[in-house]
Amino acid sequence: MKSGGGTEANINAAGCNFNSFIRRAIRFVGVHAFGLCATALITDILQLMTGYPTPYFLTVCKPNYTTLNVGCDKNPYVIEDICSGADPAAINQGR
Repeated sequence: MKSGGGTEANINAAGCNFNSFIRRAIRFVGVHAFGLCATALITDILQLMTGYPTPYFLTVCKPNYTTLNVGCDKNPYVIEDICSGADPAAINQGR
């Protein structure tokens, strides 16, 4: 009887012999491919739920902060519309 240090046995599945290294490599790739697909699916679902936030909103809106007449330390919330962009449809789409 041998203890430790021996080579790993080949794996027989459905009549095909697989080396344990090949089996581990396929399992490694499969686990990571599943994780990639699961992450992509969750990301797409979250984007659909949040309505695809658009990063170009400030470019389209062109906010005019001088019309506020209030500092951010007194009132950090902007209640009135301060967009000075030319296209109202693009501004609404960007929101």
